[in-house]
Amino acid sequence: SGRAAEGAAAASSDTGSVAGGARGARARVKSCGVIRCNTVAELFAMARGFCQQPLPPGERVAVLTNAGGPGIMATDAAVHFGLTMAPLAAETRAALAAVLPPEASVQNPVDMIAQATPAQFAACARLLLADPGVDALLVIYVSPVVTDPPAVARAIVDGAAATAGEKPVLACFMGRAQGDEGIGLLAEAGIPSYPFPESAAQTLAAMARFQAWRARPAGSLRRFPVDRARAEAIIAQSTGDWLSTADALRLLDAYGV
Repeated sequence: SGRAAEGAAAASSDTGSVAGGARGARARVKSCGVIRCNTVAELFAMARGFCQQPLPPGERVAVLTNAGGPGIMATDAAVHFGLTMAPLAAETRAALAAVLPPEASVQNPVDMIAQATPAQFAACARLLLADPGVDALLVIYVSPVVTDPPAVARAIVDGAAATAGEKPVLACFMGRAQGDEGIGLLAEAGIPSYPFPESAAQTLAAMARFQAWRARPAGSLRRFPVDRARAEAIIAQSTGDWLSTADALRLLDAYGV
């Protein structure tokens, strides 16, 4: 918030405002591992991912879809937000090809085509999560006439069970009227579903960035010799509510600055 000039002016009088412009604020929050959201919708979307799924061990994501277009959009969004499309192992591609029809694509994103069955959703999710080069999985489902959304949701839950707590799985059920029951089943299993692939990709990217921040070396605090008695004396003898330039410089010197 406060990115536009008008927003910054409003934020300057807010109780929780922090001095400095948007650039300085971004630097401060980034160094502390804070995830900055541009909208309230982003805030809630990301919160669901952070609260319901484990953090990814890395930034390599696999996309599993039954519709080519949304899979491409998810890929573009993932790269845009800083994720890497996981290169699938040859063994994984061969195993995927064994359970999918010839016209399906076993490259990442994996396009199972519209006729994908719940059993194929489960098998492919399981194979992708078992690939050591995959850190996270995004499953996209566009409801065709030939499949049942609740059955697909249960299949995704089943496919994700083997790596539960190790790698995050996010879903994108596009078309709420047909997929509401399936979305509810996913929510009960702790798998958040998003209406569009971009939101899911953005959430995974934020989770990966936070994990990278957590993995940084802890570092150490540099200790400086401080003449506390001198500093207290300078403050005690000052008059009014402010320090003169000379006293301020003496105070900084007492702290070794």
